[in-house]
Amino acid sequence: MSLFVMADLHLSSNGAKSMEVFGSRWIDYMEKIRKGWNAVVTEEDTVIIPGDVSWGLRAEDAVEDFLFLESLPGKKLIGKGNHDFWWSTRSKLMALWAKHGIESIDLLYNNAHRFDDCIVCGTRGWFLEEEKQLTVGEVDFTKIQNREAQRLKLSLDAARALRSRNVSCSIVFITSYPNFVLESFEVQPYRFLLKPAKTEQIHELMTGFVAQHRLLAPLMIQQDGCQITIESKNILYLEASGKNCIIRTADDTYTSSKTLAQVHALLPQHCFYRTHKSYVVNLYSIRSFDKESVTLINGEVARIGRATQADFRRDSAQFVKDFYVKV
Repeated sequence: MSLFVMADLHLSSNGAKSMEVFGSRWIDYMEKIRKGWNAVVTEEDTVIIPGDVSWGLRAEDAVEDFLFLESLPGKKLIGKGNHDFWWSTRSKLMALWAKHGIESIDLLYNNAHRFDDCIVCGTRGWFLEEEKQLTVGEVDFTKIQNREAQRLKLSLDAARALRSRNVSCSIVFITSYPNFVLESFEVQPYRFLLKPAKTEQIHELMTGFVAQHRLLAPLMIQQDGCQITIESKNILYLEASGKNCIIRTADDTYTSSKTLAQVHALLPQHCFYRTHKSYVVNLYSIRSFDKESVTLINGEVARIGRATQADFRRDSAQFVKDFYVKV
């Protein structure tokens, strides 16, 4: 399953307020959206649409646009934009969608949603600087800011509740409210981006997230004709065996055709430590150690190389300081 984001669709199925008036690049824009969407999104994927979904003035006016989205693959999560005048209460929208057989759309509003190991939450953004708030007519900007800040807090509370059920979930927090940076860290986001976020920032974030996520992914090994999944947290140590690598858990022993170095590179580097040319140990699995060896929680012993002894004492002490809680 993949997670996509696409904002500012500005749909107008009835042509009442087509975006084509804004230039040639908008000609047949809904068909362009359809083709691009169908090219990359599958039924198992989710697409977040964070605002400006339809030009309809009432929810009933936007039904054709909702049906357009319903015809596209995947689940859709809709957030409220400043041009979504059709927005109504959740109960009224859900009833309208049910009436028209719309089942793939849900709201991202005062709540949070979990997808595999990701949690998504958020609210409508707003400029904090008055000179950038180019809204027509008299607008109480302070009221809008306070209202959206409260909705953001509700969304964070929902994310916090979801996070409490699965602390391994990752959260990327994007907002225009800098005062929420400290509160956001209560749900341990992977990164905090302050809008407007630059394309390079988002690219760097996603590249780093994918790289980190890959290191946390379980190993898949073939043993006796079966595909076996091994969680990295369950691995006590690795041991070189010629050109192969022995993977030892508390309950089983597996042999990989990869070398010790190759398997080590697939594991979280902060806790898998090469103590010897023939051993890599999980620092979380150490019961005790002396100058020449490490005793693991199952009683087995791994060697510490002579050239590694000083570095291991220093690095293991730092690991305990960084990742253990003293009681």
